[in-house]
Amino acid sequence: MSRSKSIPKLLTRKSPSTGRKLAYARFDGRVVSFGAMGPEAEQQFKQTLAEWLANGRRLPADDAEELTVADVIAEYLQHAEQEYREVEVDKLRRAFKPVLDRFRSLPAAKFGVSCLEVVQHHLAHDLHERPRKHRRNPRKPVPATPPAPPRRYHLSRATVRARINAIRRCWRWAEQRRLVPPGSWEHLRSLTHVKPGRTPAKETKIPAHRLRKRPRSPTYAEPASCPPEGGRRRRRRAKPIPDDIAKDVCDWICEGNYLRDYCRQPDTPSTRTIYNWIAKDPEFARRFRSAREFGELMIAEQYLEVADSLAGMTMVGNTIRSRREFNRRYIRPIDLRLQRWRRWPRRKDAHA
Repeated sequence: MSRSKSIPKLLTRKSPSTGRKLAYARFDGRVVSFGAMGPEAEQQFKQTLAEWLANGRRLPADDAEELTVADVIAEYLQHAEQEYREVEVDKLRRAFKPVLDRFRSLPAAKFGVSCLEVVQHHLAHDLHERPRKHRRNPRKPVPATPPAPPRRYHLSRATVRARINAIRRCWRWAEQRRLVPPGSWEHLRSLTHVKPGRTPAKETKIPAHRLRKRPRSPTYAEPASCPPEGGRRRRRRAKPIPDDIAKDVCDWICEGNYLRDYCRQPDTPSTRTIYNWIAKDPEFARRFRSAREFGELMIAEQYLEVADSLAGMTMVGNTIRSRREFNRRYIRPIDLRLQRWRRWPRRKDAHA
């Protein structure tokens, strides 16, 4: 193998499954992974780089060849029992069973893509037994009749994918702790997963409620021209508008008050609810429009009264400061109210 002249550098890539940044470097054409990017990965890279330089720009001979596949899996299961739940550890044991049945005594350094492909073919094509469930009541006596033979079935494609990924995670963990040669995990990642329809592995049926988000039931009945997405659904009956609330709203608007001020009071509907009533009930919309017209006349009379009240007022002093103070306190508010009044018909058409 030719010695490389350039110094390896710590590189990063994005994990396709988790989206995290993973650190790696290339030594002698082999990819050495250091796990998630961080201070720990940088420390492992510096240590590997120092060993690579001290050994004449070559990776040192690793003692991982003495470890077998069974030793690596046993170390990983011991680590998983401390970090993961018991259910996850049981899944790992089922994933490692075909590996131990075929490659138990194989050196861990020689476990490559060809071995993993044999395991994937077994998971996707052969029949498997369902794991036995523990009895809920251990005090209940066991029946005298012999149990029925376990049913054999094909794994789903998602299960095959999950078990292959579990084996890869084991080798990634072993590579970070130098139990296997550098680059072993990257070598296992080159195996493609099972394609749909090419093996007896069945497809997982995803429930309909997970495929799409169910629409919320509206408060009032939707028009027949816009049926809800996803098929027919039982609609709620439109609630009638309370007469006392409708009368209070119209009386409030007739006096020239704002609708928002009414809705801010306790035990009153929101503005959105009232506008929904206007859109759905033609009779209430007609009463609200008439109340709005009377309210406009009340607001106009209030503006005229305020404007007439300035006729008898006199300005104290004739200086620039006094004129500015008089305009700020009296003239400017009236001007703003009149401008608002001129724009009022457009607001009425937009809301009513």
